[in-house]
Amino acid sequence: MKTQQATATKSRKTINRKAASNDAGENIRQMIAEAAYFHAEHRGFQGGSMDDDWFLAEAEIEAMLSEEQPH
Repeated sequence: MKTQQATATKSRKTINRKAASNDAGENIRQMIAEAAYFHAEHRGFQGGSMDDDWFLAEAEIEAMLSEEQPH
């Protein structure tokens, strides 16, 4: 019985970590999407491309997040 409980607890922890990871990934994706939109808005939605806006925003968000990580 204890083995089943331990297995169930371990499974719940794994599921919770995956859910947290998915939530974090969704939050980062949302941050990138918003930053990309602001880049397009800044240039008046003229010229450029959605891909360029996305890649620029992605690099900015990744740089910002890496600065926040404790060393």
